[in-house]
Amino acid sequence: MCSTVHMAGKRNHQRIAATYSLPKESRRLIIRDRITNISFLVDTGSDVSLIPANVYQKRNSSQQTLLAANSSNINVYGQKTLSLNFNLRRDFIWTFQIADVSTPILGADFLHYFGLVPDLRNKCLRDTKTKLQSVGHLKYANLHSVQISISRDTVFHKLLKEFPSITKLPNPNQPVKHNTVHHIVTKGPPVVAKPRRLAPDRLKIAKSEFQNMMHLGHLRPSKSNYASPLHMVPKKGTLNWRPVGDYRALNSQTLKDKYPIPCIADFTAELHESKIFSRIDLIKAYHQIPIHPEDIHKTAICTPFGLFESTRMQFGLCNASATFQRFIDEVTRGLPGVYAFVDDILIASKNHEDHYQHLKTLFSRFDEYGLCINVSKCIFGTSTIDFLGFNLSENGIKPLPDKAKCILDFPKPDTLTQLRRFLGMFNFYRCFIPKAAHILAPIVQFLEGHTNKKKFHSSVRKSFEQLKWNENAEQAFLASKNAIAEATLLRHPIPGAQLSLWVDASDVAIGGTLSQLSQGKWEPIAFFSMKLNKSQQKWSTYDRELFSIYSAIRKFRHMLEGRNFSIYTDQK
Repeated sequence: MCSTVHMAGKRNHQRIAATYSLPKESRRLIIRDRITNISFLVDTGSDVSLIPANVYQKRNSSQQTLLAANSSNINVYGQKTLSLNFNLRRDFIWTFQIADVSTPILGADFLHYFGLVPDLRNKCLRDTKTKLQSVGHLKYANLHSVQISISRDTVFHKLLKEFPSITKLPNPNQPVKHNTVHHIVTKGPPVVAKPRRLAPDRLKIAKSEFQNMMHLGHLRPSKSNYASPLHMVPKKGTLNWRPVGDYRALNSQTLKDKYPIPCIADFTAELHESKIFSRIDLIKAYHQIPIHPEDIHKTAICTPFGLFESTRMQFGLCNASATFQRFIDEVTRGLPGVYAFVDDILIASKNHEDHYQHLKTLFSRFDEYGLCINVSKCIFGTSTIDFLGFNLSENGIKPLPDKAKCILDFPKPDTLTQLRRFLGMFNFYRCFIPKAAHILAPIVQFLEGHTNKKKFHSSVRKSFEQLKWNENAEQAFLASKNAIAEATLLRHPIPGAQLSLWVDASDVAIGGTLSQLSQGKWEPIAFFSMKLNKSQQKWSTYDRELFSIYSAIRKFRHMLEGRNFSIYTDQK
């Protein structure tokens, strides 16, 4: 069987299909690693290299699925970087997929990248660079050649096959195809920190990850006078750890990039009549942006095993999101139906024909700029889609059920810290809740007189004091959960539709609803509410109603400015 091999230093989450390229039992070359003493099956028919998952790793959630030719699923639980020695006078550092397989496999990605050729007749693995050979042995093995492919057979997945370069991991030797670089303009002296001690298991993971990043060319040893400490972050859904730099001190001296990040609430403004949606997930998006050569030394991270600096943009740098937003705006500029919020991309179209053309144009732009997408995390051509914490459809936008469930299951807060956490979750979906400020007023009273806990040490102590709940507060807490459970579906704005503003004021809060006239009915577009301070609560009913009109118009000014609209209030 012939297969086209695309090289990459690190394999990411893609959907994979496995096929039998040879008879079920074939004599295959087995090579032993001198460091780990692991015997690898050399398989030129496999596009990816695999190592078996242990019992501990199988407890993690599956990150992707390998689909065998017999339709059985093979779970993949993560990745691991190994340094191998085949007695060829050089080490081979490679990131393997950790999968539910019985035999470690050296795939065509590994063989092609390092220039290794299997010789079955002489039972050896030949190195085309050093002209040496590593002697192995032949063994009968059940062969499941693994190929990276687009397993679904929709018209949009077929379109991806016309752009093979955007579905593969970027080759570390491939030059950058764009001109965007990340600048770190600082003031003041260099920031310095001592290396933080790590537990033995985390130290081993950090060393392995740093070796892999150096292999990709994203990291290199440093002699910088800057030194930010290493911080280990647990990976979501797994028991593994990700090493990152703690750049807080560096960020405090960095001049902020003022490039605007789009407002999350604005991406629905042009979705009226859109019926087909797709979502694109980019592979290692930040790592595809180089750091300006003069600023590389500022990214230095001090570890227990040395000082290293990054040549690619990393998470934690304060201007990273602005740099990437500037880049993705350049990539998607002028493309119809495409909306980009940092590395999250939405495509919305009125019909399948337009959607096909929108995706084709976007894929062509990705190919031009050298961007790669994660096919297994992309969603193509659906009538409803989850995006940025919301569920989108042609009817409108609403909260995600699983996110709303987290709020509904949230226990009654006992401290200010827990209360702030609950209010933060609730306020994310505040625009779906009419009279939200009125509902939360008895709970928000707990925060009165407390300053920002990040600025004053005395407030930190108060943040952990027990809250004294009363009946009104408990009823408000239950009412806020009921409001989330019954959140209103907000309609997409209709261009040129008649608008109205419905306002109201109570003793403790004001609120308003922006609605549009559609097919003879008023449909809500957004809700607004605000708690009144102690001085405002003393105003007369007339003044509070007038203030609610003023505040609602100011809130929805971007929708009302230059248009005729009606205001409805119960105040005569």
